[in-house]
Amino acid sequence: MTDRLVQRYHLTTEGRVFTSPALADMSGDGFLDVVVVAHNGDGPEQGGANLGSHVYAWNGRTGTRLFKTLICDWLGNHWVTHASPIVAEVGRASGDNGLKVLFTHAWEVGLLNADGSYYTDAGSCYDGETTTLTYWAEYSLFSSAAVGDIDGDGKVEVAIAGGYSQSRPNEGRLYVWEPGRAVGALPWPMFRHDAYHTGNACFSPQPPTAPTGYNATPAANAWSNDNTVQVSWTGTTHSSCRIAGYSLAWDGAPTTLPDTTRDTAASSTTSAPLGDGLWFLHVRTQDAWGSWSPSALHAGPFQIDTLAPTSAANAPAADQGENVSFTGRHRQDTLSGVASFDVQVRVDGGAWQNWRTDVTTTADGYNGAGNHVYCFRSRAKDIAGNVEAYPTQPDACTIVADHALTGSVRNNRGQAILAATVAATPPLSNTASSGPDGAYAAYFSAHGPVRLQVGHPAFGALPPLTVTLSGDHAGLDFVLPPLDDVVVNGHFEDGLDGWAVSGDAQLASEAHTGERALELSGAASVSQTLLAPAEVSSATLSLLYRVVGSPVSGDRCALSARSSTGEVSRTLALDASGWRHEWLDLSALSGGGLTIALECELASAHAVVDEVTLGTAQRGVWQASLPLALRAD
Repeated sequence: MTDRLVQRYHLTTEGRVFTSPALADMSGDGFLDVVVVAHNGDGPEQGGANLGSHVYAWNGRTGTRLFKTLICDWLGNHWVTHASPIVAEVGRASGDNGLKVLFTHAWEVGLLNADGSYYTDAGSCYDGETTTLTYWAEYSLFSSAAVGDIDGDGKVEVAIAGGYSQSRPNEGRLYVWEPGRAVGALPWPMFRHDAYHTGNACFSPQPPTAPTGYNATPAANAWSNDNTVQVSWTGTTHSSCRIAGYSLAWDGAPTTLPDTTRDTAASSTTSAPLGDGLWFLHVRTQDAWGSWSPSALHAGPFQIDTLAPTSAANAPAADQGENVSFTGRHRQDTLSGVASFDVQVRVDGGAWQNWRTDVTTTADGYNGAGNHVYCFRSRAKDIAGNVEAYPTQPDACTIVADHALTGSVRNNRGQAILAATVAATPPLSNTASSGPDGAYAAYFSAHGPVRLQVGHPAFGALPPLTVTLSGDHAGLDFVLPPLDDVVVNGHFEDGLDGWAVSGDAQLASEAHTGERALELSGAASVSQTLLAPAEVSSATLSLLYRVVGSPVSGDRCALSARSSTGEVSRTLALDASGWRHEWLDLSALSGGGLTIALECELASAHAVVDEVTLGTAQRGVWQASLPLALRAD
């Protein structure tokens, strides 16, 4: 027979069913599911115990059970229910989505989530309810609840008729609750789609267009430290179908096309906090037919910089006179760039005072006074509005002294040495350090003798020098010996040990450094035979000398080095009354035995010699060429 009904499946419950089922898509698979309420056992109608009821839900296509939940009121009691369940969307807020199962039992309307968990308060029966709400009446409820927008305010109400009160059992009462949720999806079809008969049938072969304009806070194309961007857009058009919503994408690319997932129905959005850098918002339109715009609005770039810049004030450790050379402000800001600086100064540990505010220059001079300590600190402000905090400690401090001690530090070939230290005992206002040109400057106010010690870790030790300071002292130059110096007693601190002496050669007390030097008079010479440094391509013989008295015609002094392979020599100029440096390049002489000699023939003048060394010509400054990129602030 062709008109016979075919049973798809049959399902069982643990008790009797007295009510009609509800049909709704509980699982979200696009097909209706079955929801029923059944007694737990025979129930009181058949003389059994009142053990309450269960809510069951089965998959409408397969008959697979989705959930079974024992009904419980907010006091923790189980009661049987005599009314059919209903299914509706009655969450309290716009984000409280999903269908709810509404059922009556005892004195309340209970609600379950779509997965069978409790939405309303279930007392001690369950933990983890979604809310603590209770749809509680004054007396017994036997009918099903109804859901709809009763007062036309756009929000659903839950309504039910029931008993008035326990003291007035023969009277009835209507109960209405408004959860606060806007009218949303209802689980049954309605004429023209919804409670407002808005309709949802449209067709258009023409897709909508993307928005054409936008407003944003903060504005695009300007740096900002506000990393939450609010954007609204206009200019979207459609043919016959209304605009359903938009797909949004935030990224750092200027032409991204968002996907076809609708993110919002509104024509505005506020970003989540964005990271530092450049950001674009891309907006794509969808109409009610489901068509998407082929292009998108690309808003931006929004230039975000939330990091404060960094800076540091630079000033010399010591200076002379009444003007402190404020040499510059180191600054760094990798995004928006530094806009300006504030610089503060304090004198002798006093309170910080503003010196320069909102300046863009990176060098200046501060008018100070002698015998005071001036400390500086700076803070930077960037274009995005971020302000660096002042450091708790000074960036740099300068001691202003009355006098300066200046000179240079060089190697055995007269080449500048960088970062050699010039320390003094007792200490001067600063420990000087030589620059790329070998020059140094130490500052002092007190007068008297000081012991100077010059050194560098890449060079050998130089004996200290004691000088008496009473004013500015310029031209105090030093030559550091090589680490591999092979000359024995070349500083003559051990007398003439290690030297072969001929003629009038004796010790002098006025040395360049240390306590002693060599003095040659008349026809005199000194020599020393030694082994040249092994595997050295820049072997150098070096010494310092000065002439005492007035040389006459025929006076001469010669410095030489001889080996089995040859000789290198040079005649020393005798016109120097101050200390003078001279050196010989011994690269042409092979290693092995080597004799160095200094020979003089002087009528009445004397030659004083100190710091004789032979070793590698170690460079004191290394120059390198690096690529340079300048970032415009």
